[in-house]
Amino acid sequence: MSRLHQIETLASVGRHGSLAGAARELGVSSAAVSKQISKLEKELGIQLLVRTTRKLAFTDIGAAYLEQVHRIIEELEASKALVSQMKAIPCGKLRVFCTPHFASRIVVPNIAEFLNLYPKIELELEIGERIPHFEGEKIDVMMGNSMQAGSDLVHRRLLTTRYAICAAPSYLKRYGEPKHFNDLKDHRILTHRMRCPDNLLYFKDKKKVAFAPYIKVNDAKILVDLALQGIGIVQLHHYTVKKYLQSGELQELFQNLSQDDVPIYVVLPPRKYTPRKVRTLIDFIDEKLHSSDLSIRSCQRS
Repeated sequence: MSRLHQIETLASVGRHGSLAGAARELGVSSAAVSKQISKLEKELGIQLLVRTTRKLAFTDIGAAYLEQVHRIIEELEASKALVSQMKAIPCGKLRVFCTPHFASRIVVPNIAEFLNLYPKIELELEIGERIPHFEGEKIDVMMGNSMQAGSDLVHRRLLTTRYAICAAPSYLKRYGEPKHFNDLKDHRILTHRMRCPDNLLYFKDKKKVAFAPYIKVNDAKILVDLALQGIGIVQLHHYTVKKYLQSGELQELFQNLSQDDVPIYVVLPPRKYTPRKVRTLIDFIDEKLHSSDLSIRSCQRS
């Protein structure tokens, strides 16, 4: 039996003033109670109880130890109550790492509603286009990445989107519109430095085109800005450029060949259980994706 069970047995003896009373509460024999107390005394190297045929009493050191035991048990009960409350009500610090476009288009517009629904959550939002160090940075969940973040992490496909290859009308007027996807190798292609490799454009049916990058950057928003200025052609998630395609500021190329099953992941550190606060955020974002108009498909529901 563990030390915790031994001190709980001692506390029961203290409450009832007898081995028999403790035995009834614990559902064991008086002999079993006596045996556990004796083991505890042996491990501590002190006498906790004075046993006679007429009465049972705590020694001075036993009474002092019992007082500490009561405090320990009270703390344990308080801890159990806290855990139960945290299971029932999402609370505590929630550190979320998001890619910029996913944050600005999906997360940030819904933060106020989320915190109104779950006011006990303390949200910390880190924005970046990199793979964070989950343990070192104490990240609870990462959202918005389409690349695998590491074999030791848990990846869940939150949604799918498609890639859109696009350019500004001013670029196409100046350099001409490619007629075949292989023509892209002769154009000014802007690419993201995180892509590996960063010199390939992918299409459906495993088609791809190698190119010499005209500009490499580490920020998808900058890629959009450069494309809008007519500097080059980009391949980005459709939801990040949808409004520019609709306004005519960008023009999509080879839409019929676009890779249309691009995963967007929720990434979690390896845990036996997903904390309630994390699960609550994922479910909330999933609900918003279902009601959004971003040309993306949620994958959390069948």
